[in-house]
Amino acid sequence: SQFGDFIAESSTFPTAPPSPSPDHKPNQPRKEDLEAFQRTINQLAKVEAHLKQNKEDTKLVQQLASFMKGARKITPIQSISDQFDRLQPLRTWLFWLPVMCLKQNGVSPSALIVIAHYYTAAILMERLFPEIGAAYFGSLSIGPVEEIARRLLSINVSGSLDGDVQTPLLHVVPGLVTH
Repeated sequence: SQFGDFIAESSTFPTAPPSPSPDHKPNQPRKEDLEAFQRTINQLAKVEAHLKQNKEDTKLVQQLASFMKGARKITPIQSISDQFDRLQPLRTWLFWLPVMCLKQNGVSPSALIVIAHYYTAAILMERLFPEIGAAYFGSLSIGPVEEIARRLLSINVSGSLDGDVQTPLLHVVPGLVTH
């Protein structure tokens, strides 16, 4: 029916796979996903150094780096329920952190970069743990990362910023949109 087609086209979670059955055997992460994961952890260290150099708060970046390093301990042999629970902090942060960060820091380039990295982590979690319902992360995270990249480029091009946003910006989006 036309109503069914409309619902299918306007679905918020078009990429979400069906829920796995209880006897489902999870897939092992792909090599390129693990490499993207490691690049993101390395990039978080660069963002932290950039923030320290500019005498800005690094707490949110350190929090995310700690979460990402802990996510390495999530294994396919853990139950789907345990894996889902281990990702709960990220879901909570994605809901509250962008608003809180922008409220505290305004639309500063550093705040946008930090927020983009949280969304990047969400996209990676979708790639690494598709069986546990993380698929909605990607469909809800790519748009904000792209918008943040556009805003940062606009700030950089307009010259309304002292300093260089280009260095941390270069590593915010690569490889994510193509996942």
